[in-house]
Amino acid sequence: MDIYDYSDYKKFVKDWVKQQAKSGRGQWSRFARHLQLSNVQISQIFQGDRNLNNEQSYFLAKLLELTPAETKYFQLMLQYQLASNHNYKSHLAEEMKINKQEAKELINRLPQDDVLDEETKTRFYSDWVYSGIRLLCDIKEINNAEQIANILELEADSVRSKLAFLIEKNLVLRTENGLEVGPKRIHLDKDSPLAKYIHMNWRLKSLQDLSNNQSSDGMRITVPCTSSLSDFEELKQNLRSCLNDFYKKLPESKSESLQCLCIDLFPIYSKPK
Repeated sequence: MDIYDYSDYKKFVKDWVKQQAKSGRGQWSRFARHLQLSNVQISQIFQGDRNLNNEQSYFLAKLLELTPAETKYFQLMLQYQLASNHNYKSHLAEEMKINKQEAKELINRLPQDDVLDEETKTRFYSDWVYSGIRLLCDIKEINNAEQIANILELEADSVRSKLAFLIEKNLVLRTENGLEVGPKRIHLDKDSPLAKYIHMNWRLKSLQDLSNNQSSDGMRITVPCTSSLSDFEELKQNLRSCLNDFYKKLPESKSESLQCLCIDLFPIYSKPK
C-alpha cells in the first residue's frame, strides 16, 4: 500500500492493520504498548474523534517502518486533521500535495547527470555480470579485471570490456587504491520493463550455480505446499520484515562477500472467497 494515496492518517493506519497477518490481530494492542496508551485510548483515536499528538505520530511512523519522507507525510496528515483555521488547513493541503508529487516523481528529483540514461540502463540490466562486477569492486581486496574474471569464472577479455563500460559510465571508479564503486546512481522504477530482467538474469546465474554444484555455504529452499490464505499472508509479511531488517544493516555493513538472494513466493491456486 502507498501512503501517498491517503489524505487521512487514521484511514491509512486502519488499512495498514487490515493488510497484516491474521487481519492485523494484536496490532492495536501493540500500538498501545509502544505509545504508552491504553487500548481504550487507541480505540478512541482510530475509531473516534480523538487524535494522536505529534510525538505519538512520530513513534507510530517508526513502528510502521515508514521512511523519513513517508514519516513527514504521515505527520502532515495529522496536522491537517488537527487544523481548525481554514487558511492553515489549505496551506497543509498544499504541502501534502507537494510531498506527494515529489514522492511520485522521485526519479525527476535526482540530479540528471547522476542518473543512468535509458540506453545505459538497457545494457546494464541485460546481463547480471555488469551488476556482479560493480558490486565486487566494493570489496577492498579486488582491484583488477583478472581477479574478477577468476571469481566469476568468466573470460578476462569479456570482463575487461564490461569493466571499461562501467568505468566510462561512472558506475565504477579506477583510483590510486584500485577499483571502487562509482557515485552514479542506479534507480529503476518498479514499473520499468527492465525490472523483469533483474529477476530473470540473476535467477539464470542461480541455475548455473546449482548445475555446477556450487554455493556449499549458501542456502537453497524449495517448498511447494498448500496452506491457509492467512498463513500465506503471514509468511509474506515475515519475509518482508526479515528483509527490511537486513536492508537496514547494509549501509554500515563492510563489503567482504558478494551473494545474491532470490526469493520466489507465488500462488498457483487460491480457493475462491
